[in-house]
Amino acid sequence: MKKLIALMMAVLMIAALAPMALAEDTVLTFATTWSGGPNAVEATDSVYMQVWMEKTGIKVQAVPASDEQLATNPVKPDIIQVFDTGATMGSDVYSLITYGDIIPLNDLFDAGYGENYRAWLESIPGADKLAKNDEGIYPAFYMLRAADSPKSFSGMLIRQDWLDELGLEMPKTLADWDNVLRAFKEKKGATLSGMWAGLQGLEYAFVVTDTFFYNDTVVKFGPIEDNYKEFLTQFNTWYKDGILDPDIFTESADAVYAKIANGEIGALFGYTGSTFNKILTMDADVASAWVPAPVAVYSEETPENVAFKTAPMQTTAFMISADCKNPELAAQFIDWIYSDEGTLLSNFGVEGESFEYVDGVPTFTEYVTNNPDGYSRTDALSIYAGEANKPFVVIREGMMAGYTTEVQQASLTAWMDEENPIREIPTLTFTADEQDEISRIMTDITTYVSENRVNFIYGNRSLDEFDAFRDAIKGMGIERALEIYQAAFDRYLAR
Repeated sequence: MKKLIALMMAVLMIAALAPMALAEDTVLTFATTWSGGPNAVEATDSVYMQVWMEKTGIKVQAVPASDEQLATNPVKPDIIQVFDTGATMGSDVYSLITYGDIIPLNDLFDAGYGENYRAWLESIPGADKLAKNDEGIYPAFYMLRAADSPKSFSGMLIRQDWLDELGLEMPKTLADWDNVLRAFKEKKGATLSGMWAGLQGLEYAFVVTDTFFYNDTVVKFGPIEDNYKEFLTQFNTWYKDGILDPDIFTESADAVYAKIANGEIGALFGYTGSTFNKILTMDADVASAWVPAPVAVYSEETPENVAFKTAPMQTTAFMISADCKNPELAAQFIDWIYSDEGTLLSNFGVEGESFEYVDGVPTFTEYVTNNPDGYSRTDALSIYAGEANKPFVVIREGMMAGYTTEVQQASLTAWMDEENPIREIPTLTFTADEQDEISRIMTDITTYVSENRVNFIYGNRSLDEFDAFRDAIKGMGIERALEIYQAAFDRYLAR
């Protein structure tokens, strides 16, 4: 179990189809770090889990989930939730099957278990490709996002009141942004912030990233593209002209929010949830001023960017342990959460408690939105619908209801770029040899790019040396890394 223990970061559990005939003492065990919400001792004490067990007729019992407890507890889990299988899911998760820690789900699927989950995979574009490897092996039940559920949760935010005051249009192209940011600096003394060094909102408009991305079916590495020099040049100019926050690569989130509250920042890269949630707690004039800006593009003639889009499959997952004595029952239990009834429960909780129907639409009650016991919205909902980050299907209605303000809901539309063929690389499956080679090549390259990106923008390294920078990356083996990524991406496309 060593590989499994190292991978686990947090844990949970979930449900099935129609109840099997069970012996009185039949209980499934699952490893979880979730306590069950603010008023539960164990996860199974939550209303969420009680309803789940009642609906499936299957009893579950939480087992300790820390590394030490998993290694020493004589009761081994039947079901395990991994909080985040990580960027190298293709190698790590499937190695758990190789090492005998978990079982592949294919035989269970072929026998008719997991039908709700499989139906969702088939109905969500791209989900089935992500949920299996190049050999077609399904290792887990993952968190999914329904086809019509929003999938873009980050982008540029801007002060609409300053645009209005200065007679400026909402920026769209890079030239527009340059004009607006210069006006903000000159008239308001305000800068551009990346929020924790995240410059992607405008960097991606140069059609590059700091790592691998793809254009249609071709894998590219941003820092060796010609446009990467243009990106660095523009940000270096903004830094020299005082338009870019000088502390952008070093300051804390608290420092950024303090500058926002003081009117020192006019635009930044941020998030529908965390960024807007924080801004909306500030002074009313500041809170009402911030709005989402549309996706920035290179120019009117070249309306391109590297699109932000959350994958339809997330890396929170349920796995069935190789120690499980009744994997059919475990699969049946888990699969219930992907049924219509389970989807309603995991998005909205229990009718009459956490939600009511208003004009036929599930709507959160004041127990969630204005909890009488002082619980946060997230904690209150978790009692009836489980933790937010769990394996289930995120549906549009649940997502929209989760963001209560008009400006947050507007961001889900403003930052949506569904059809763009230029995107970040999805999770790929590498062979063991490929993974070893990629790790060896990319360790030094990643560090080199990160250090020089800052040096070029701050002017510590002349942009006249960009060709030498690119040649150095090629000398470290990036062309071989691109070959490996392209082969893996081709296999992914062929799944």
